[in-house]
Amino acid sequence: MLSDILIEYKISLYELSKGTKVPYSTLSNIKLEKTDTRKITADTLYRLSRYLNISMEELYLKLNDCKKKNLKE
Repeated sequence: MLSDILIEYKISLYELSKGTKVPYSTLSNIKLEKTDTRKITADTLYRLSRYLNISMEELYLKLNDCKKKNLKE
C-alpha cells in the first residue's frame, strides 16, 4: 500500500508528488485505494520507482502486498 511506502521512506504524499511530478490527486486516489493498483500507468510506476530508488517490479509488489495478504486469509 502507498501509505506503508510513505511511512517506510518517511515522506509525505506532497513530497512524493513534487518529487515525481505525479499529480497529488492521483497519488491520493492510490493511497485511499480509489484507484486499483493494477491500473496505475507504467509512467506513474516508473516515476515513483525512480524517486524511491527501487525497481518498478518491487514497487508494484509493495503496492499490491496488502491485497495478496487479504486473498490468503
